Amino acid sequence: MKNFDWLIKTPIAHRGLHNDKLPENSISAFQNAIRHGYNIETDVRLTKDKKLVLFHDDTLSRMCGENVAVADLTFDELQSYTLKNTSEKVPLLSDLLSLAGENVGLLIELKSDGKGELEKAVYDEIKNLNGRYAVQSFHPYSVKWFKDNAKEIPRGLLATIELPPALSKIVRFVLKHLLLYKKVSPDFLAYDERFIAKRRVQKRKVPRLAWTVREKTREHELLEKGLADNVIFENYLA
Repeated sequence: MKNFDWLIKTPIAHRGLHNDKLPENSISAFQNAIRHGYNIETDVRLTKDKKLVLFHDDTLSRMCGENVAVADLTFDELQSYTLKNTSEKVPLLSDLLSLAGENVGLLIELKSDGKGELEKAVYDEIKNLNGRYAVQSFHPYSVKWFKDNAKEIPRGLLATIELPPALSKIVRFVLKHLLLYKKVSPDFLAYDERFIAKRRVQKRKVPRLAWTVREKTREHELLEKGLADNVIFENYLA
């Protein structure tokens, strides 16, 4: 049986423990989380030359001030940009794996089309290491890839009610109501903290992570009421 108690017992810093001086998904934010003893949530996607980088958005607009897609840049090209007016660069997944070692849990969100390329690349990176790793995705078939190919890695399904309007109504309905839950068989759910009290979430007999919690009082409320088993948090010390 998989043991992922670490995912439940220790709060998870959203994109590292970032703040006004330490950008999200930066080495300094990850180091800050490690210093405070937190697990780390991060986002992984592929560059044009298939390097695994830790970056949330499709484009560099918000974090680097340039409207260019990460997928259109090689890793070397990406290194010409810095994060939020700092000297920090977009790191590789391997950089964080080295930092985390065996003692810090990593929750890796797959920014994926669900076709398997990113999933396989991430699995190849972590499968022979001894650290604490779990993966999660909004894309059900990204989660299913791990069910079919890497059952030993804890896998989580991300969900919310407020989905992008660019998605069709049918897709939004399926995702919002967790209609593919049985097909992907997640080990845990990571649900928007604003809607985690919904029956569709609470009736699932797996651990529930609430994201993104931004106040200590909200963390206490969720945990004390049994609505969540752990939190993915930012903007405070858990």
